[in-house]
Order: sequence, then structure tokens, then C-alpha cells
Amino acid sequence: MSFAREILTLANARPEAPALRFLERGERETYAASRGFLVQTAQKISEQLVANGLSGARVLLAFEAGPEFIETLLACLFAGTVVVPVPMPRHRGRTSRLDYIVADCDALAVLCRAADIETLAAHVGAGRGSYMPRILSYEDLCAGDAILDSKACPGVSGAAEDVVLIQYTSGSTRQPRGAMVTNRNLVENGRLVRRAWRLDTETMLNWMPHSHDMGLMGGILYPMLWGEMSIQMPPLSFVQRPARWLQAISDWRATMSGGPAFAFDLALKSTDVSRLSGLDLSCWRRAFCGAEPVPQKLLTRFRQRLAPAGLAPESVFACYGMAEATLFVAGAPDTQSGAEPVAEIPASQSPVAPCPANFGLRDRIRIVNPRTHELITEDGQSGEIWFSSASVARGYFARPVSQDTPFDAVTVPDDGRRYLRTGDLGCLENSQLYVSGRLKDTLIVNGENVAAPDVEWLAGEAHAGLNALAAAAFEGDQPGSAVLLVEVRDRLSDIGNIEELQRRIAMILRSEFGLDPVEVQILKRGLLERTTSGKIRRHAVRRSYLAGAFTPQGQNGARETTD
Repeated sequence: MSFAREILTLANARPEAPALRFLERGERETYAASRGFLVQTAQKISEQLVANGLSGARVLLAFEAGPEFIETLLACLFAGTVVVPVPMPRHRGRTSRLDYIVADCDALAVLCRAADIETLAAHVGAGRGSYMPRILSYEDLCAGDAILDSKACPGVSGAAEDVVLIQYTSGSTRQPRGAMVTNRNLVENGRLVRRAWRLDTETMLNWMPHSHDMGLMGGILYPMLWGEMSIQMPPLSFVQRPARWLQAISDWRATMSGGPAFAFDLALKSTDVSRLSGLDLSCWRRAFCGAEPVPQKLLTRFRQRLAPAGLAPESVFACYGMAEATLFVAGAPDTQSGAEPVAEIPASQSPVAPCPANFGLRDRIRIVNPRTHELITEDGQSGEIWFSSASVARGYFARPVSQDTPFDAVTVPDDGRRYLRTGDLGCLENSQLYVSGRLKDTLIVNGENVAAPDVEWLAGEAHAGLNALAAAAFEGDQPGSAVLLVEVRDRLSDIGNIEELQRRIAMILRSEFGLDPVEVQILKRGLLERTTSGKIRRHAVRRSYLAGAFTPQGQNGARETTD
């Protein structure tokens, strides 16, 4: 079993079938490829990779969003080269994540466009002493003569357990770690998604970054595995104008597309009722929202806002996954067509949108006491989410599986399975998985655990001008104390009396959770540190707060955003 063989088999069966399109600025098609053309291009590049001694080696793929990345990615899989996808650094941007990954994975080479060699050379060479990975351009790799020799594509005959990709985690609570993804992981997880979502003939539209597991696996590799077409648009095009995402779905009749919760929130903000007349979203059958706990009210507002454009309410659903599980763990569309999905909310009245765990998913998931490792069998009781599947990655690169890693965990008593400890807090009820947040992102209130996202979302409801998806609740400098920082959506002036709002938020948190925050700060946009996937890095924010980076807020005390 190899991912490359699966792709080659599909291409040989129907070489003329459309495989990939790229939309410049999310609007104009600038590239289109059939399965046969894509595979032939990848095989040609693969031969050059093998000729350069990169079969079996680790290489960084540092590309802007575009067909060059996808062709080179597929070439690496054919060549048996281990892919390490990274985002292209901005010339003046922070590159601590890239610098860390370069040092951690010890790559033999960097693959990029010729125009980016100088930029990347400055970064990958920093602090490397006498050793520096080779930098090879996409243009040079494409320039060689193709002989299409099967020996030049050793990845096609690769073993199921061969590591083909190292996917670095988002690093929301610690330094990113490289999850080693095998051929089996990719194929099994892709098939799991196809079964759980009951996919047929689909068209994927993807705007998410290719260096993030949701964009790479869900948006690029899995459509290839399913033999379906994917339409790619640059992430920046979405960020600049989120309405482009919805327009592209409508124009290109995409059946599948999604993203993190913040993307759905941005799309709502940029699409009022007056702009719906030009949209036809009746084609959008799988609108998946994941990568972080998803607020139930967000999806409800999304369904209601876009219903006049033809979006069926049952098409919108929350899902859950992580790099250590290759991508997908739980979540599926509602089985009842034509009606607003009705969640069975646990006794805690969770504000989290549930991730359905049907179609065999329920049997793979356990809720476990994180200290004793005993199973929690009662519905609605919270614990750590554990996951057992052939999708679970082999481990972290350069870190042996041990008690300090989340892989190969065993329940007490041992049920004969090996589990991935996700590090996430959640509960199961009526085959619905409720993901509250990271175990490390909990606050202790009167001896009880309160999930930080629950605190942030409730505070965000205190005023329409607050962005609950750009907030951080964490323990202060004293045990049992709590601090809340929350950004505004647009302008600080929209908030009105900040001190009054701070008092109201504190009162709401006392009433709901018994939580008496020592400080509530209202911040301007962009101040809270984020991961590459847009999640708030609460632990990094806490460190900055304790170091004095955030001053107490008065009427106009929010700091200005800096680049």
C-alpha cells in the first residue's frame, strides 16, 4: 500500500479526468490539469529528485500557494522523498517557526521557486554552522529530460509503514512537533473521511494553507486519493476578501469546502443579506468547520445567513482532528435532510457544536480520566479524548515513543488497543463528540475544570463588538486566579464604555462559572499571538502577560497593533 500507487492507478484508469485547477486571487483560472498531465509532470520532477540523491531523504517544501507546490509534493511521493511542508517566510516577518522546523527535521534539501531562493537561503542557513541544506528550484527540476523510468519513482512501490510526510503541529501549547505520517496513515484517514461523509462525485474548493494539515490533507491530498477534482485559491485571497470564498464555491459549483471557525466568522462578517443575490450555494453539500472547538451559535448563524443563497442547513457541520491523527477524527453531516441539525446538548449546556461520531467513528474514540487512564463510560462526563485508528501517526520525528509522548497509550484496565492521547478535553453523548479545548487550557474554579474556550465565548457574547475567537483566558500569577484578554472585531471606539463592559463581563463569568477574574482587558485587533492556523496561543499570551506586555486597560488603554 502506497499513496503514490493509489494516485498512479487512478491516473492510468482515466488520464483525461480533471484533477486540479488554480484560481488567481480566488477569481480567475490560471492553471488546469488532468490526472494524466499532473502525474506525468510529477514523474518528471521525481526523476530529478532521485538523480539528486533525495529518495528517502527529508526535504522542505517552501512554496507560496500554487500548482508548483502540488506538482512538487506529488513528485516527492513518487520519489520516496519525505515531505516537510513549511510556509514561505515573509521578507520581514517573524520566522521562529520556520527556523525551528529547519533545525528539528535536519532536512537534506529545500525545494522552492527560483525567485525565492535568496529569501530562503537567508533563513535556512541561519545558525546552521558549516552545514546548510541544498536549495533546488522547481524550474531546474522541471528542466531535466524525462525518461519515465519506473525505477525513478521508488515511492510507488513503497511499503505501507514508510514515512512519507512530516506534518508539524500548530504549536498552540508548545513548540511544534513533527508527526511522522506513513503511507497507511494517509490512505486510511482519507478513506475514513470518505466513509464518514458519504462522499460521491465531489469537487473540493480549498483556500487553506498547504503547510497546515487541514489544507494539505483535506484540501489537496485526499481529493487526489478519491479521484476527485480540487480547485485551489491562495489563502491571502480569502483573508483579504472572505466573500471570494463563497463566490468561488458558487461559480465553480464546489460540493466540498471548509475551514476553521474564524473563517466561518469572517465569511459571515463580509457577507450581508444584500450580497447574497449573486450566490447559489445549493451545490455546497459538505461545509466542514474544524481545527478548533466550534461555537454552536456560529454554525447556527452561518446556516441562517446563507439559507437564502441555497445552502442546506444539514450541509454545515463541525469536525475534529489533529496532525497526530493525520487529520480527521470525528464529525459528519447531519443524516436528516432539509432541517436544522438538532444537537443533543449535555447537561452542562455546552456552547460547543458537536462532532457526530457515527459511521463507525464512535468505536474508535474513548473518554479517559487523564490522571488514572480509566475509561469514563457515562454519557456527558468530561475527560481526555483518546483515539485508536490506523490513521494515527507513527510518532514524533526524532522523539522516541515513551511516556512523554501521546502515542501508544493504554487504558486501565487494558482493553487491548493502543491509543493516541489527544490532549483535548471533551465528552461523548448520543454518539456526539463535544470538544471543549486543550487540557492545558483549563481553569480551576472551586476545584472544577472550566474550559478556556467556554469562558472566552461567553465573554464575547457580552458585546457584539468583541471577537470571542480572538480571546485568551488563563491562570494569572496566583493559583486559582484568572485573566481574560479579548480583542475587538473592528474598532475600539465601537465598544463604548470599556470599564462598564469589563465589569459586565466579570459579572457574567461569576454568575455562570463562579469565576472571579482578577483582570479583564479589551484589546485592539491583532495583539494576541496566533498559530499558523489562526488559533490563539494561550500559553504564549500568558507568558507575555506575566512579563508585562499587556498593561491594565482603562477607557482607552488598548495597545496598538504592530507588524
